[in-house]
Parts: sequence; C-alpha cells; structure tokens
Amino acid sequence: MDDEIAPRISRLKCTSDEWEDMHRVAHSLGMRTTATMMFGCGEEYRHRVNHLERLRRIQEDTGGFTAFIPWMFAPEIRHSEKKVPEATPSIT
Repeated sequence: MDDEIAPRISRLKCTSDEWEDMHRVAHSLGMRTTATMMFGCGEEYRHRVNHLERLRRIQEDTGGFTAFIPWMFAPEIRHSEKKVPEATPSIT
C-alpha cells in the first residue's frame, strides 16, 4: 500500500493512512486481520519497503496481524491492460 502506486491500480483504492486506520481500529476492538502485499505492478523497491515498514509498525503497536500474504501481480488473471514488467520475488 503506497499512495504513489494505489491510484495506478484502481481509483477506488483507499489511502495508506485510511488502510492503516482501519486495521488499527479493528485490532483495538480485538479483531485480528491479515496483511497482504501485491507486488509487480510497477512499484519500486522503496514502495515495497515503505509498505513492509508500515506493517511492522502496526504489528509492533497492536500485535493484530495473523498472517502476511505477499502475492505477485498477475495481469493474465486480472485481465489488465497495464503493461508492466513481470515481477519476481528476488532482488538482484
């Protein structure tokens, strides 16, 4: 979740602050949530790091995440017309 990238994916995406607030409120109410990170949609490594840092801060503060689920952007599944390079999970 990065405010530079989310609007490229969908104009319906909430901001990263709204996303964080929703998880923090849920955790404060005793609810547990999962955290996901889609990568390979044109983001830079700094966007990935920003997202992971945000997740780490929330988890340190609330302990409310039960899982972290990274998943690669798959244009053939989403039927996207976006032209982005194929993502890999490794950093080279």
